[in-house]
Amino acid sequence: MRDHARQWLPHGLAMTGVEPEFITTELNLPAATPGMDDLVPLAEQSLAGAELAIDQRWIPDLVR
Repeated sequence: MRDHARQWLPHGLAMTGVEPEFITTELNLPAATPGMDDLVPLAEQSLAGAELAIDQRWIPDLVR
């Protein structure tokens, strides 16, 4: 699946001074795709890593 927002979003936000940071996952469809059952653990690991990266950006610097 292609992420179309990655190309235009930085340009759209440039005038506000905001620079987006993209956190992505890999293997988004193994649970729904026949024959990819063996990749489900890797997909779950990728999602957990992305969620952790998001959570780390919300932790105030004083708590780190």
